[in-house]
Amino acid sequence: MYFHKVSGTIPENKHKEFEQTFSMVGAKLPEGCAGIEFSRDIEDENRYHFISFWDQMNSLEHFTHSSVSMMLLGAFKTLGTLSENKSGIMIEIN
Repeated sequence: MYFHKVSGTIPENKHKEFEQTFSMVGAKLPEGCAGIEFSRDIEDENRYHFISFWDQMNSLEHFTHSSVSMMLLGAFKTLGTLSENKSGIMIEIN
């Protein structure tokens, strides 16, 4: 399984607008997405995290170059500060 994580800080007065943008992104994820998590940081209420999970690397790569991904990155950059944008492979530890 693969993941893509995007995190950043959104000022309090922009939370509603950012969350509305995320709702649109969540509804438009392409096939191949095994799941998503969207959360606000427990230590910093202005910090948001978006993590998507993918069964195949080519599906993840397609997503990271899609207009949906660009919309998510643009929301972080326009409404606040993008601090993390990374992908990787998840490993199982027994």
